Amino acid sequence: MSFSRRRFFAHLACAAALPAPAAEKESALRPNIVLIAVDNLGAWMLGTYGNREIRTPNLDLIARAGMHFTYGYAAAPSAKAALPCLLTGRTGRQLADGTRSLATEVMLSDVLAAQGYRCGYAGRWAGGDEPKPGHGYSFSSADPAVAAEFVRQQSAAKPFFLTVAYPLFSESLRASAARFEPMYAQAAFSALPRPGAAANATNREPLKDTLASVRQAAAALTALDEQVGALVKVLRASPVSGNTLTIVTGNGGFLLGQRGLWGDGNASDPINMFDETTRVPMIWHWPGKIPVETARPEVVSAFDLMPAICDMTGTTVPDKNLCGRSCLPLVLNRPLPKKRPWLNLAFGSLRDVELARDARYKLVLRKGGEEPSEFYDLKADPGETQNRYDNPRFVTVRDELYAAEVNWRKLYSA
Repeated sequence: MSFSRRRFFAHLACAAALPAPAAEKESALRPNIVLIAVDNLGAWMLGTYGNREIRTPNLDLIARAGMHFTYGYAAAPSAKAALPCLLTGRTGRQLADGTRSLATEVMLSDVLAAQGYRCGYAGRWAGGDEPKPGHGYSFSSADPAVAAEFVRQQSAAKPFFLTVAYPLFSESLRASAARFEPMYAQAAFSALPRPGAAANATNREPLKDTLASVRQAAAALTALDEQVGALVKVLRASPVSGNTLTIVTGNGGFLLGQRGLWGDGNASDPINMFDETTRVPMIWHWPGKIPVETARPEVVSAFDLMPAICDMTGTTVPDKNLCGRSCLPLVLNRPLPKKRPWLNLAFGSLRDVELARDARYKLVLRKGGEEPSEFYDLKADPGETQNRYDNPRFVTVRDELYAAEVNWRKLYSA
């Protein structure tokens, strides 16, 4: 049976969205799991991903001791919308961009609590400012620092799942960040383009003195890195450290003056889907199980986390119309089923803007294409400076990715 290229891409979108079956119970792995999810942490900010001006030694060390995906994408370019998607595997449209109550949703903690895990949550709650009871959590706190105490209380008798949702640019972090500001007092940040405020910028105050604002943001990042390092130190001292999987990711990225913008996808009007706001770190560390100093080139997304954890623990994926697929074979460097190769497609959305990205091209669709949209050849133009949406040379590949995105939206809006 032959496929046109457009039909083939639509077929790929559907196939990529189907979660892989969970692993058999007898082969299931039951590590302790620490999920570190940082608001507004773009991949571009870390040394592991090439940044040589912002110091994040602890986060970089976790990556060197494990593996990271080079092309990991958040569910949305907004922490408010992205974190609920990460913890449920559901799309932004399914969760009303983070505004819908999670009371009836199945979260990772629900899945793992049913498997006998003790679950704890520290930091910004996915559905609001304060952690809420339920969802299998035996512990919750708005203070990320108390996560260390939760770890100290654990033993090998029962596995645990700890979620630490760090709010990066928060008031609570400012006091710690102030200690690191002298470190950046003379930093020029020459590798960071600072063209001045763009015409469509929505947050202009930090752009009045962009360099000073960047120095403060860098100090906040280093302060956050110190907090992560303190938690990792407690983990290493724990008797269960050898059987603990640590996952580090971001809830959307952030622009620090690049493109004349300051903030996440809402830093511009209309919403932007640049890599700075959508591409996030995806770092996995598990001593003795995950190959060290490994970078995987596949395109993955936040939606793949829920299926991967279910796959790892031998749990059935929740029957909630999830779009992700388990990336666990990639993480553990195991072969994929011959009939199910990894499909390099990632999708995301925020309100009426959708993102579709494959191994080379990226589509940003506004109101289904009714408003000016964008199409980039990321191989030739990694900086996303040349919009090829109306370029006749790219019509065929643009329409293929368009069909894949429309199919994804149709399948996973409810």
